[in-house]
Amino acid sequence: MRPTLAILFVFAAGLYAQDITVAARSPRDLVEFVQNHHDFDWEPLWNFSAVSEYGPFLPHCSQTFSGVSACTADLLPVPDSEQIIVVLEHRESSFHVFLRYQKTAAGDWRITGSYTPVVRYFRPEYRLYQLGEKPFLILSEQGISGAGVSSELEDWFDLSRELFLPVLTFTRHGRYSPWPSGIGREVHSTVVSVEAQPVEQITLNLDAAFEFTAKDGATLPLFHRTDRMVLTRNAAGDFTAHGPDAFYDIQDDPEPGPAAFLRFAWQSLAEIAANPADKRFPWLTAYLKTCPDIPESRRLKAALYNSPIRRK
Repeated sequence: MRPTLAILFVFAAGLYAQDITVAARSPRDLVEFVQNHHDFDWEPLWNFSAVSEYGPFLPHCSQTFSGVSACTADLLPVPDSEQIIVVLEHRESSFHVFLRYQKTAAGDWRITGSYTPVVRYFRPEYRLYQLGEKPFLILSEQGISGAGVSSELEDWFDLSRELFLPVLTFTRHGRYSPWPSGIGREVHSTVVSVEAQPVEQITLNLDAAFEFTAKDGATLPLFHRTDRMVLTRNAAGDFTAHGPDAFYDIQDDPEPGPAAFLRFAWQSLAEIAANPADKRFPWLTAYLKTCPDIPESRRLKAALYNSPIRRK
């Protein structure tokens, strides 16, 4: 590279970095910068902000198709609050970064937090929500992912708090498919009611469908169950759960084990054991042979071998 060109390159890079950092002093200017530029890097923005230690990341923005911007930005003004959420997205990867802007006493805007949701199979969804007098940001992100297992999480951010981190996270949707065989399940959780008084409380409808996968790949639907979970916020600002949740979540250990499964599924399994004509009856007979010797397994075995057909 010629010396003159090298000097121009360094000058242009410095001017570019200055442009994005100048734009970042205002949430609206930053959104306008992203919408009007088609080839830039985010690093100067992370270095400019005071939240770089939280590790925001987006791939380099470069225009793939003529007229189509590689990156987009969305502006979420928080009602009745001196703060704005700026949502930055790299379109091709669906990677997102959420920046929290708050107005200072001097009237300037300052970036006070950032959050980078995990993205793999699900594109993040987001919205603002008002819980009593407190504004919340609700967004979705990838939970666990791997061979035969995946989950989508829903995060709730209390925007009245200083830290820009979730105060509540639950599994919105998840699926576990064991290999080569075993008991799998698909779960869904939906918010059905929210209360601000006398304490903040969120009620979830929990839904789980279980199936058995044989070694040849054949599947046998086992049973379906629904429950309600109440999440109540304590004085420390944490939400505590009241209700069953072990099998309505897909975590690092997606299969809690036969003892926990027998206790959770007792009613459904007892109905199978009482009906030898049920197509799931042979499966239950074989499954109980692999279970630990606990009261639930003994009662189910007694029901199996005391069935009308067995007694004949």
